[in-house]
Amino acid sequence: MTFLSAWWVFFGALAFFTAIANLVRNIKGNHNGWEFLMFVSLSSGLLAMLSQYHMTGKWASAGDWSAIGDVAPHMGSMLTWIVIAGIFLNSVVVYLNKN
Repeated sequence: MTFLSAWWVFFGALAFFTAIANLVRNIKGNHNGWEFLMFVSLSSGLLAMLSQYHMTGKWASAGDWSAIGDVAPHMGSMLTWIVIAGIFLNSVVVYLNKN
């Protein structure tokens, strides 16, 4: 699955785009189909994290330790904040649809 190593930006953007689109649809009063958008958002977020993991593994296999040393220390904190933001956005959608 080496094709995933270059797709982290696409999957990450898709995750946030679908979460925000779901939130906007919900605010406008359209409550149909929110489950599908939430599924796409959560799945894309997971694929973004998986592709970053594959990218780092590819660098390790190639022996590119300077790339790992530059990126890996910051990747953990970045992924933490991105996951928190994604959970928050999707939680707001669930809250709006349950009420």
